[in-house]
Amino acid sequence: MKGFYRIALMIGFILVTAFARAEGQTEILRADVGSIVTFGRYEQDGNPDNGQEKIEWIVLDVQKERCLLLSRYCLDTKAYHSKGKSITWKDSTIRKWLNRVFLETAFLPEEQEVIAVTSVDNSRKQGYRKWKKTKGGKNTRDRIFLLSCAEAARYFSVAFNGPMNLNACSEPTPYAVGKGAYCEELREANSPDTRYAWWWLRSPGYVQTAAAGVGGSGTLLDSGVNWEQACVRPALWVKLDQRTSIFLTKQPRKEKKTFGDYTYTILENGSAEIVRYSGKNDAVMIPGALDGHPVTAIGEAAFESCSYVTSVVIPDGVKTIGDDAFLSCQGLLSVTIPDSTEVIGTASFTGCSALTSVPLPDGMRIIGRDTFFGCKSLKSITIPDSTEEIGNSAFAHCSGLTSITIPDNVKKLGEFVFHSCIGLTSVTLSDNCADIPAFAFSECKSLTSITLSNRVRTIGTRAFWNCASLTSMIVPEGVVSIGQEAFGDCESLVSVMIPDSVTSVGASPFTSGSALQEIIISPDHPYLELLDGVLFSKSDQRLICYLPSFSGEEYTIPDGVREIGERAFWGCKILTSVIIPVTVTTIGDEAFGCCSELHSVRIPANVTTIGENAFDGCSEKLTAAVDHGSYAERYCKKNRMKRSY
Repeated sequence: MKGFYRIALMIGFILVTAFARAEGQTEILRADVGSIVTFGRYEQDGNPDNGQEKIEWIVLDVQKERCLLLSRYCLDTKAYHSKGKSITWKDSTIRKWLNRVFLETAFLPEEQEVIAVTSVDNSRKQGYRKWKKTKGGKNTRDRIFLLSCAEAARYFSVAFNGPMNLNACSEPTPYAVGKGAYCEELREANSPDTRYAWWWLRSPGYVQTAAAGVGGSGTLLDSGVNWEQACVRPALWVKLDQRTSIFLTKQPRKEKKTFGDYTYTILENGSAEIVRYSGKNDAVMIPGALDGHPVTAIGEAAFESCSYVTSVVIPDGVKTIGDDAFLSCQGLLSVTIPDSTEVIGTASFTGCSALTSVPLPDGMRIIGRDTFFGCKSLKSITIPDSTEEIGNSAFAHCSGLTSITIPDNVKKLGEFVFHSCIGLTSVTLSDNCADIPAFAFSECKSLTSITLSNRVRTIGTRAFWNCASLTSMIVPEGVVSIGQEAFGDCESLVSVMIPDSVTSVGASPFTSGSALQEIIISPDHPYLELLDGVLFSKSDQRLICYLPSFSGEEYTIPDGVREIGERAFWGCKILTSVIIPVTVTTIGDEAFGCCSELHSVRIPANVTTIGENAFDGCSEKLTAAVDHGSYAERYCKKNRMKRSY
C-alpha cells in the first residue's frame, strides 16, 4: 500500500493541511478524471497502533459543481445486509454503515460538510438489464454510497461474463485481508501475482436476496446479501464551489534533488523541503541548508519507518513537520524541535513506541491528528501556551503518560484525544475549552480526578467511558449537554452532580454504573427528574437510566413516561419483573439488555416501537404479557419471545 505513489489532496479547510494553516490561506485547485487524490483516513495497514492511514480515491467524474470519487482500494469487508432476506439498497445495513459509522470514522466534521448529499438513483435502469426479476427500490439521499451496475459499466466497462477487466480490479487493504476479504490471485504480464478482491455494488442481483458485485477478475457477479467476505469501495461526490473553495487535481510534480543523505524539493520561496532521508545514522542532525537552500519543512513521510534512528535534531528555521514525517520510527528515543516550528502534522510521530519525551516549541499553534498516537513510552509532555488546537487522537494510546495540562489558549480538542491513556491519573483543562469531545478520555483507566471549567458546554459521547478509577464527577454549571454513555462503565464512580443548566442527556449516560450510589440534581431541576434513584427527562418524558446499584427485583415505571431510553435498564441483573404503563410508546435499543434475571415484562398495546436487541441477554424464561393484535405480540413472534395474554 504505502509503496504506491500518493498524491496529496489540498482542500483548504477540509483537509486542514499544515501549509494552509501556517500561511492562513486556501488554495483553489482543479481535478482531472483518473487522477488519484487523498481525502479522509481509515485503518488500512492492519496495525491500529500506528493510527489510521490516508484514503486514496480515484477521480471518476468531474462536473461543474461536484467531483465523483471512488476508493482506490477495497477498504473493509461487510455484508450487504445483516440477514439473508429480500432487500434493496434503501433498507440495507451496508447503506446505514456507510452513512453513519464509516462517514464519522473516516472524515472530520469539516470534511463531512463538503461531501455532497446526493440523490442516488436506484431505478431498474441502474441494475443489470438481464436480471429482470429484481428491483432496485426507492431512490435515496446519501453522502456515501456504492456504485450501481450501470455506473460500474460506465466508468470501468464492467460486464457480465466478460473478459478479465483490470480497470475494475481492486486490491484489498491489509486490514480488509485480515478480516477475511475474498480475493482472487491473478497473474499479469511481467508482474508477480496480485490479489484482487470481490466488491459490492448497490444494485440487486439475479434474485432479491442477492446483490451485485465486481469479482476479482473485474467482471459482474452477484452474491447472497449476507456474505461477510465481500469488500466495500465507498463512493462519494465532493462539492466544487466557491463557498468551499475546493477544486481537486494532481499535485504538480516537484523536481527532486539530492544532497548527501537527503532528497528534497525547492519550495516557491526558495527554501527546501526534505522529502526523504536515506542515511543509516542512528543519531541524525538535519542540516540547516541543502545546496544553499534553507530547510523550512520536513515533508510527508520523510523519515517514515527509519526504525534504526534513535535521535533527531531538527534545525532552527523549520516551520512545519509534515504528515507521517516520523511515522513508525520505533527506535526513536528523542527529538529536538526548534522554536520556529508552528505546525506538527497528522500522524507525524505515530508509532514511535520508544519516544520518552518531546520538548514542544514555544510558538507552536497546532498539534495534528494522531500526532503522538501509540507513543507508549512517552512519560510527560508540556504543551506550550501558544497551542490553539489539538487534533483527533493526538495522544491516544500513550499508555505511559501520567498527567497533562492543557493551556488556556487551546480552544479545540479533537475526538479520542487521550483515548486509552491508561496511565493518565490527572488532567488540568484549558478554561477556554467549551467542549469535551466524544471519547476524549475514554478508557483512561487510571484517571482519578479531572476538573472541568465553568466554560464547558458539552460533554460528548463516551467522553469518560471506562474511566475505571474515577470516583466522583461534578458537572460544572453551564454544561447543557451530556452525551450518550458519557460516563459508561465507570465502575468506581460513586457520585455524580448534574447542574440545572443541563437540558439534554443522551442514552445510558451511566451504563454499568454498579458502584454509583447517588445522582445529585436539584428537586426543581427544569429538565430532569430523579424518582427513587431513577433518572427521567422531563422534556421528552423519557426514562434515561435505571442503575444496577438502585435495582430492586420488581419495578413499575410511572405513568406519563412515553419512552424507555436506549440501554435504560442495561445490566440490571437483580431485576426480575417490570410493568410498563400504557403511556409508553417506544422501547429503545438494548433497553433491557443483559438483565439476566428478568422473567416477566408487561408491554401495553400503545407500544409501537421496540428497538434492536431490546431484550438481548435476558433470561430464557422471560415472558412478555401482551395484547392480541398488538405490535408487542408481533415483536414477540418475530423474535421468538415467550408471551402471555
